[in-house]
Amino acid sequence: MLANAGIVRHRGKIESTINNAQRVLELRREFGSLAAYAWRHEPAAKTRPRHVTWAALKAMTTSAESMALSKDLKKRGWTFVGPTTVYAFMQVMGLVNDHVKGCSVRESETESFSVSDADIFAASALDDCASARPDWTSDVRDWCPGAA
Repeated sequence: MLANAGIVRHRGKIESTINNAQRVLELRREFGSLAAYAWRHEPAAKTRPRHVTWAALKAMTTSAESMALSKDLKKRGWTFVGPTTVYAFMQVMGLVNDHVKGCSVRESETESFSVSDADIFAASALDDCASARPDWTSDVRDWCPGAA
């Protein structure tokens, strides 16, 4: 795997992916699905900003729920699951909707959101994305059509 140019070639991350895949199986046995486990950590609507602005978005890199989920995953033997990475995972899953007001994706996500275990498992690749977050706002404008 370390020779595969198509993946992140960091031995620790490769070992972590294998380890976390084994932990997914444990969670599925305990909760029925990874989604059922993860959705237990959905933030209460009252704790989320009513209108997401660019200023608010820049400040939202973690939450109390991402810290709790990170802590629980680590307790269960997961690796490379810090609060920022877990927050990015929560964004991908739809647990938090951080699309700015006016973005068509924000409205479509609030109408209906469906996620499978396969989608969630794929989200584990977000570690690199989350670490690159300081310069991400210009990239977001490319894929978030309503973003100003």
